[in-house]
Amino acid sequence: MKKIFFNKYFIFIFSFLLMFFYLMPLPDLFYGSGDAHETWGVIKTFFSSDKYTSYVMYKGLYAFVPGVICYQLSNILNISFVLIMKVFHSLGFAYIASVGIPYIIRYLFKYDIKVWQKYLFIVMLFILENSLFVFISVDFMSVALLVMCINSLIKITNNLNINKAYYLYSGFIIGICTCLSGQFLLSALILAIYFVYLIVKRFDRKKIVLILVLFFTGFIFATGLNKVYVKTVVEPARNNGAWIPDGSFWLKFNFTSSMLITNYPMELKDNLGGTIILNEKLNVNDISSGAVLYDTPDMIKMVLRYPVIFFVRWSERFLLGILNDRYNSYPIGTIFKPIMQTFIMVTLLFVSLLLAKRNTKKVKDLLSFKNIIILCFIFSALVPCVFHVENRYFFGFRTFIIAIFCLSDFLPNLIKKLENDIKNFKFKNLVNYKLNHTFVEYIIFVIVVCMLYIAIYQSAGANISMPYEIF
Repeated sequence: MKKIFFNKYFIFIFSFLLMFFYLMPLPDLFYGSGDAHETWGVIKTFFSSDKYTSYVMYKGLYAFVPGVICYQLSNILNISFVLIMKVFHSLGFAYIASVGIPYIIRYLFKYDIKVWQKYLFIVMLFILENSLFVFISVDFMSVALLVMCINSLIKITNNLNINKAYYLYSGFIIGICTCLSGQFLLSALILAIYFVYLIVKRFDRKKIVLILVLFFTGFIFATGLNKVYVKTVVEPARNNGAWIPDGSFWLKFNFTSSMLITNYPMELKDNLGGTIILNEKLNVNDISSGAVLYDTPDMIKMVLRYPVIFFVRWSERFLLGILNDRYNSYPIGTIFKPIMQTFIMVTLLFVSLLLAKRNTKKVKDLLSFKNIIILCFIFSALVPCVFHVENRYFFGFRTFIIAIFCLSDFLPNLIKKLENDIKNFKFKNLVNYKLNHTFVEYIIFVIVVCMLYIAIYQSAGANISMPYEIF
């Protein structure tokens, strides 16, 4: 029995079934999401001459490919599309929880992860992040793809004699990553740049040319397919009158409405944004409706006029996103009391910062591939903080934080230290007991972050008794 529980395939199956049985009672995978309904319309008419057109088509080809494959399989096998999509979502969760993320943590910490840690991570990730898998979206797919991209470069870094086809594969998936959710574009480009740096640094000129040709062939092929879809499907639909905003529109809209009005979570009043609107004598209705759109240079000038206000708004969104704020976390709000949820995420964040400090000793460590991996997850959360933010946008970074806590050597070392302290503890020597400075830092950190968290609601005029009702 022990061998079964220790088996990596069983761990994968366990994580798959955990999510699958959670999704099974759901009648569909829409969960009140307008984007999910629209995506379903595009999927079922993907190969039809009478295509369903929707604003979600701006997301590009790869936002629909998994759903199209599942839909075609449902027709071929005569099985419910929703059932197959639940299997796909469960497989995505299983890959992230039991394969992809543990592989990254093992590389970062050079630590052989214990089996109980793997189960702890799977369960903890499921409890804290199950809400992302209950509707059709590109979010968990984007995170899974980013994890695949990072893992491909880890394998190349560790094995320079890898099969040449793997370079083609790496270029292809990084290319796809640039075409999915925009918040991962910067991370994907960083990985592509690192790949070029790694190859140029380690190979001779002849091999460099061959490898880069293979990599960029895969990259261009992936991005090219998306461009073909936009040119042959999306643009004709636009020309026929369908409202499908392109990336430039969303950029301008986010630079205007999302930066000046929309806050996170939506229940909070955007007092700081309102201050800017009043000072600039702007029309709120024009901004919120998108009637007035600022270009990038205009918004940069405005940010430079109000640097402190914008920094506070962006950092506030980042903090609430990391803490998995209850106002946008519907399932969690019925499982955990908000004080426990906040405490858990603050603890995970502290441990992550503690381990980052431990593993970064020299300036050159900041430029290592390990820190590039960390930056990829951080940027995936920072980028949307500048624009429109929803709880789901922080899934990748929160998953990374949870993984560091559960899968690194922190917990085993902590347990071992506690065992030794308990074993050697004597009550009469309590006064002379050596104070653990890290624990004191942790207490202070928790208090300060919770103060910031509750101050955000207090300053916004919200009912602050709600987030901290214990009973």
